[in-house]
Amino acid sequence: MIIRSGQVISVLICMMLSLVDVFAYDTGFEPRDFSESTITKVLMLGTGNPIPHPHRNGPSIAVIVNKVPYIFDAGAGVFHGMGKEMPYFGQNRVEGFTLNTDTANKLFITHLHSDHTFGLPAFLLGGWTLGGKIAKNIYGPPGTRDLVDGILKAWRRDIDYRVYSPTEKNDTGWRAQAHEIAKEGLAYSDENVKVYAFEACHGLWPFPISYRIETPDRVITISGDTTADCDGLRRAAQGADILFIEGITHQGPTKGRDAWPKNRATIPLPQTKRIMHSTTKEIAALANEVKPGLLVTYHEQNYTDNPAQVEEEIRKFGWEGQYVSALDGDIF
Repeated sequence: MIIRSGQVISVLICMMLSLVDVFAYDTGFEPRDFSESTITKVLMLGTGNPIPHPHRNGPSIAVIVNKVPYIFDAGAGVFHGMGKEMPYFGQNRVEGFTLNTDTANKLFITHLHSDHTFGLPAFLLGGWTLGGKIAKNIYGPPGTRDLVDGILKAWRRDIDYRVYSPTEKNDTGWRAQAHEIAKEGLAYSDENVKVYAFEACHGLWPFPISYRIETPDRVITISGDTTADCDGLRRAAQGADILFIEGITHQGPTKGRDAWPKNRATIPLPQTKRIMHSTTKEIAALANEVKPGLLVTYHEQNYTDNPAQVEEEIRKFGWEGQYVSALDGDIF
């Protein structure tokens, strides 16, 4: 039997494509598809926390409606998370989702902590270097404009080199417009979505945001960083089909409270409820109050050695509804 070189190449290509999922997501962290809608998909680009993790990018969620993506937060690795879903690597689990900046050009930031924005430079400039031509629109709390302008200023030499050197990149795809949100209400709308901003409770940030996204067939709430015992989050989560919420274990060093550092006594009294994160006990109480169709935790901080601690605590504290602890790449 004679095997021609073309046949060998074809066989090798098929073998490589069959291994794509193994390369894209590591064993034990393979993503799952829980989605039921053909109109609205939610893709977890990153589920990690501030501590680097080999299998989790920083927090970032893509809501894809009628094949148009809307990105929420840009934690470290968001661009790589988007890349894992590129047809180039054999992945096309969410139809229409690619790194094409002419499609993925809207980003909504919950707050300006670095672990939620480390990936912003790559989001702003990475798609452009691949040929994208449409400028980005970045929505977020007060300070977003300074952040976006500062990033573009810091990378100005690279931008100039690419535009004016023989690489001849276009002079539009790197640009970005910041839109600051300082009050509750409708923050953005188009033919696919209505995005509402609600004031979350996260430390002393002036206007941290929980987002409510209404699509033709879904209501999705993304908490951002916040305590679950927060009126803004309650309003955002009313009637949600899916509630994505960050959380910390009740068991562990904080002993059931997300403790502020030693200067907590100096915090004004009205701010004392605005301590940083949602404990599992608070999450269960909120879920039982607003009753989402599905509760999903991400950006978890597990202070124990038990990988299932977050779920076990949420169940212990009384949530009996549908629940998932998200992995990078999960689809809802």
